[in-house]
Amino acid sequence: MNWVSIKNQMTTFLKEEVAKAGLCRVTVGISGGLDSAVVAILCKEVFGDNMSGVLMPSQFSSKESIEDAKELCEKFDIKYEIVSIAPMVNGYFANNIEATPLRIGNFSARMRMSVLYDCSARDNSLVVGTSNKSEILLGYGTIFGDIACAINPIGEMYKSDEFLFAEFLGVPSSILNKKPRVNMKKEIPFYKPTINEEELKQITSVLNLESKSKVEELESEIKEFIGANHVISTYNSTAGLHLALSAMDLKRADKVLMSVNSFPNLPEVVRHFDAEPIFIDIEANGLNIDIDKLEEYVSKNNSKKLRAIIVTFVGGEIPNLERLYAIRKKYNILIIEDASNTLGAMYHNELIGNLKADMTVFSMNPANGKASVSNAGFIVTNNDDLATRARLLRTHAINSSFDAFGNLDYIYDVVDIGHKYDMTELDAAFNLAQFYKSNAFIERRQEIAKLYIENLKDVKHVAVPAFSEDHLFTQFIVKISKNRDGFARELKKEGISTGLTYIPLHLLTYYKQKYQLKITAYGNALSAYGQILSLPMYPSLSDEEVLYICDKIKQISKNWI
Repeated sequence: MNWVSIKNQMTTFLKEEVAKAGLCRVTVGISGGLDSAVVAILCKEVFGDNMSGVLMPSQFSSKESIEDAKELCEKFDIKYEIVSIAPMVNGYFANNIEATPLRIGNFSARMRMSVLYDCSARDNSLVVGTSNKSEILLGYGTIFGDIACAINPIGEMYKSDEFLFAEFLGVPSSILNKKPRVNMKKEIPFYKPTINEEELKQITSVLNLESKSKVEELESEIKEFIGANHVISTYNSTAGLHLALSAMDLKRADKVLMSVNSFPNLPEVVRHFDAEPIFIDIEANGLNIDIDKLEEYVSKNNSKKLRAIIVTFVGGEIPNLERLYAIRKKYNILIIEDASNTLGAMYHNELIGNLKADMTVFSMNPANGKASVSNAGFIVTNNDDLATRARLLRTHAINSSFDAFGNLDYIYDVVDIGHKYDMTELDAAFNLAQFYKSNAFIERRQEIAKLYIENLKDVKHVAVPAFSEDHLFTQFIVKISKNRDGFARELKKEGISTGLTYIPLHLLTYYKQKYQLKITAYGNALSAYGQILSLPMYPSLSDEEVLYICDKIKQISKNWI
């Protein structure tokens, strides 16, 4: 293309249109991007000092964009002023934490145009637009925002041509070579499933009615992986816990010990037997059960009614299992490990699920129902009797055999009161694909944890967990020293969703009223509850997103009171 001719056409257009309006001055918004750079250079050549640039950064503008805009202005001797729109945007959305990125982005674009038009009124100038033809045809812009202008010299130029034209004009390489980006907040969910074609392939094989049972295949894979004698699949981990208690024949008024810092499904399954959940406080400097207090309770209350201890691995952190197994042996009490989301976890170089617990219950749903695509649970045990009982009760206690598609033999019998807890073939197919990625998932979560820890370890008001190779970091739980809920709201304003692992059970209405529990009864759990906050953690979370989260936490913490 003849860039000299094209440049002459555009500069002539600018002169004539401004003259028609009876003016001699123009105003251009300069973002640090390619479009505004091209327009600013053209306007500077035509109007000289009668052209003024306005830089309008928001809280989402990158430092690089602002520096690139300044570099352009200095190189071409363009007069400019900086008007931050951050106070305007923040002021409007101050009490609206549910505002979507789209709303904030559109509002920001319209604030910028309001600033430009006010500058044009002040300076008696015309606002010159900076949208190229590709953006206009695609509708990539905000009505009454960045699309609004008096005249636009590049409105008939495609983006591909504009890049070559920008090179001809001498646009700085820092602008030419950077990737286009939208300066608006990110939207980072608390959890997002990591799915690709492998899940589709496995599910398709089920829909095509292939003969091999995916449930049996998944059970076999996990059995071989862990090295345990038995794996009994269920449709989720709550069903697995309930089935485990059924297999051990839990009775009315029996007692089951558990951490007060557990998900509500633990006491819930106990109460379904009209049995009693007994809550134990957590460690002073951790989130798992306090084993000293656990042993103290067992030693003082040991009886036939004290049937089991359910041990939760909060956030993927493993407690002192040697001491727990010693308590099991000394007091003849069953240990059930609630190892939800910790498949693949190691303890002293041994896989969880093949140690000394009576039963270990796993889950394949890391989000406890949030953004869940599929559910799967497993009971893993080396106890033949418990395994036989669990398999029987899993599907209505029907004493018969199933084929791969659940077809019964002609004659069957029901020998007990059972459940309908068997996993579907579709769930098994999906989770088989997820299982094959489990080692990669663990490695990625630990990489993310290291990145969080490195960037947040010295941040005021924020305490991060210590890194350990045995910690799976299914949750990344930090402690906020002051006003945790307010801190979470500030993160939400920046598009970052957070979670809470967990609300102590004695604060929940049913258990508080049922057992007349005082709020201060579990001091360590209460103290931790006021501070803990779970940050986004999932394998597809990018390093860029982690650093964005860390940057926002640093910004918030600087002014946190």
